[in-house]
Order: sequence, then structure tokens, then C-alpha cells
Amino acid sequence: MAEGLSKRFGETEALVGVDFEIEKGKVLGLLGPNGAGKTTAVRILCTLLKPDAGRALIDGIDVIAEPRRTRGASASPASSQPSRNGSPDSRTSSTWAACSTSRPPRPGAGPAS
Repeated sequence: MAEGLSKRFGETEALVGVDFEIEKGKVLGLLGPNGAGKTTAVRILCTLLKPDAGRALIDGIDVIAEPRRTRGASASPASSQPSRNGSPDSRTSSTWAACSTSRPPRPGAGPAS
């Protein structure tokens, strides 16, 4: 869940009051043009960036207040539950793999898209 997420890079507003909620077990795709704030939103959810305003929860854990606990959620039993065909749920694994391999923007590199 994201509520009122905002992030600026200098004069550039990368996110302005972004809200969304994803039901457990659902998949969300972020689509938009370059510079729309997709990567910035994901970096906030992955605890790689702090928002200037708003809040975000993953599995009820505040990603800003408890970043280590949020990152630890990737090792929780919920993320390794078998899917209908008996294999680990690759969507959850892929999400957390993307978070663990993302890099924060270089200083002075401008806004993330």
C-alpha cells in the first residue's frame, strides 16, 4: 500500500501524491513514459530511497520506519509458499530479487524514472 508518496530530485517532482493498494496475491504492473516515476516508486518500496512525503507498507510493515524488517520479508514463509503447481511463487521471488539488485541513483544523476 502506498499513500501520498512524493519524491523530489532538486526541482524535478518524480512522484507527487501517489496512492495505490495491491490485494494479497495480486500482481501490479507499473506502466508509463520515461520519467513518470515508476523506478522511483519501486526504489521506495524496496527501501533504497526515502520518500519526501507519504507512507508505504508491505505486508503491513512500514518501509520507511522498518526498512530492515521490510527487506527481511523476502525470507518470510509467505514468500516461499508453493503456487498451485507446487513450485515456489516466482512472482514474489522476482519482486524481491528486483529489489535486492536495484541500485540507488548516483548523486547528481537526476531523477529516476
